[in-house]
Amino acid sequence: MVEEKKKKNEQEEVKKEEEYNFESEELFSIKEIARTQIHGYDLNCLSFYDYYSYISGADEKVVRIFDAPQSFLNNLGQLNSTLGKDHVLKYGGGVNGSVNDNNGMVVGKEEEEGKSVTTVGKKERVMAATVPALGLTNKSIREGEEREMITTHEFEYQQEEEEEESIDDALAQLNNTSSSMYLNNSNNENIYPPFETQLLQFTLWPEYLKLYGHVNELYCTSVNFNREILATSCKAKNPSLAQIKLWNIKNDFKLIDSLPGHHLTVSRIQFSNNDEWMCSVSKDRCMILYRKKLLLESDNNSSKSSYSYVPLLYQNQCHERIIWDVSFTFDDKFIATGSRDHFIKIFKVPGLDERFEKHEQQLECIQSIDMKQPVTSIHFVSLQLVKEFKEYFNESVELNYLLAVGLEDGSIYLFKGVKNDSNDSTVITWKCICELNKNECHDAAIRRFKFRMNSLNGGNQSLELLSCSLDHSVRCFDIFQQQ
Repeated sequence: MVEEKKKKNEQEEVKKEEEYNFESEELFSIKEIARTQIHGYDLNCLSFYDYYSYISGADEKVVRIFDAPQSFLNNLGQLNSTLGKDHVLKYGGGVNGSVNDNNGMVVGKEEEEGKSVTTVGKKERVMAATVPALGLTNKSIREGEEREMITTHEFEYQQEEEEEESIDDALAQLNNTSSSMYLNNSNNENIYPPFETQLLQFTLWPEYLKLYGHVNELYCTSVNFNREILATSCKAKNPSLAQIKLWNIKNDFKLIDSLPGHHLTVSRIQFSNNDEWMCSVSKDRCMILYRKKLLLESDNNSSKSSYSYVPLLYQNQCHERIIWDVSFTFDDKFIATGSRDHFIKIFKVPGLDERFEKHEQQLECIQSIDMKQPVTSIHFVSLQLVKEFKEYFNESVELNYLLAVGLEDGSIYLFKGVKNDSNDSTVITWKCICELNKNECHDAAIRRFKFRMNSLNGGNQSLELLSCSLDHSVRCFDIFQQQ
């Protein structure tokens, strides 16, 4: 009787697991779906230059570039149902003439030596990646090479003859388990988010390229909105090391220029929404505004148009302490800086038609906001968000100039831009509208902000604020408009 009851309980548990859908537990939730990079050094900065490609910098002199494998795109489409598949087809989809097979995999019609090649965005994607022993580079694993993913336990040393048998047995066992869906296509409509072992072994992204040029450890990376220029900086104690390096993303990350100006480490680089301006702030308490400059490169009797940025305005000692962050408004008419001196300063950006000489004119500071703690992060709503969700932002124009402010103690404040009653419509004053509940905020300094829209809540659009902090957490806040 006892054994029969145990068997029935086990069968019921199996049925529950088969019927379980992770989406039914929480209607809307954030799950970890990949652990793309496991680095031996502390990571300092990261920037996406594509929906499925990013650039990272750590306490090393190398800039590393990663690209999503095909297994990630397949599983992302299945985890996110129809929305995920549509996004993969639109932003990570195949070449012209590609078709979608039964498993949601994008297969191009190109053929190579009689074999079909899986291509996404005119570029062949590998199936997965793995990190070799005592290595830092994610090695690419192409389709049919899954045995490279199976490794023995780091404390178990086996003979060469036993290794081949253990690998074959492990590979056969892997194909019969749920882990195989993170390497190959799965016919399951509802799959689960990866478990811890799967995150460590099967969700790495292959390393696409390394960029060399900095002498010290990387500190800051930034990509412009057209995804054409990458700006990087490293730790520096003299002007020669504090230069900003510009890389051409469209031309295989070729080095374009090295921009001088700062004397110490550049803490933040920000591009304007129209890419006409670039602004950098540094530990030397200065801010530099750069202007776009067209270049002409000759390459094998063919001309390629490119552009760089040249220093235009030097805002010397605009703060009394280190400047941690800088951000443009959605219309690029204003720029804000946050510093350790507890102040947020908002400057008016000059028009593109204005002419002035270098070093003689500085930006006009229209407002200074005194905070209770050192300011570590600030962020305006981006133009891309305003354009994509016009109806939402047109209902409340004040949200267009919404500013998120993060302090050293983890506090978060929201400011909105209010137009004055004067005849000049360009005069805007920022006022604090709320302070987030301290119990829901971070316990350490906030490093980055990001606004996003959530349009999945029953068709109702809502504005959300993502924040990351030195307390090792990322938090998501819903922003509600007061009636």
